[in-house]
Amino acid sequence: TSAVTIDWASESRPTEKEKGRPNTLIGITGLEDEGVIYKFNPLNVTSKDGFQLQVNVRMIIRVQPANAAFIIARFGSVANLIDQIVHPLIDSSFRNKAGEKKAIDFFQSRTELQKEALLHAKEKFSEYNVEAQNLLIAYIDIPESLLATQTKKEIANQQQSQYEQEAKAQEQRITVAEKTARADKQ
Repeated sequence: TSAVTIDWASESRPTEKEKGRPNTLIGITGLEDEGVIYKFNPLNVTSKDGFQLQVNVRMIIRVQPANAAFIIARFGSVANLIDQIVHPLIDSSFRNKAGEKKAIDFFQSRTELQKEALLHAKEKFSEYNVEAQNLLIAYIDIPESLLATQTKKEIANQQQSQYEQEAKAQEQRITVAEKTARADKQ
């Protein structure tokens, strides 16, 4: 009934138990007093515009003591609960959201995605007497080519803005010079 952490992340602390076992459900206890941690590979999703993205997510769930018997009777163990309900639900939730958005929009709406995913998880997990305490998107890994085009676009926008400001400054300089010349003439 203690908090259970589920990681879908590549940068998580690997342990000897995990090496060579990708995408395996592993319960590890006593990692820096975090309770039980289950680890999966990052979520692989495809955006509306066809880009492959990796999403690193961390979720914390808890089974209330009063519901522990129900969970064990229905699933046999917390590991089975995670394998049968939590993992598929979180995976499909992020796949569905990614399929609705372009990659850059998905990347930029991280905070909104995190809130929506947590609300969705709380709603769905309550049906199984599981409390979704928190859900965090640690990182969204998008293709370098997409980042490069976005960077170039932003640089071009900044340069255009700079050139417009410089043009306005030159126009003001001309106006001041004309007025100065007229004043000197008078």
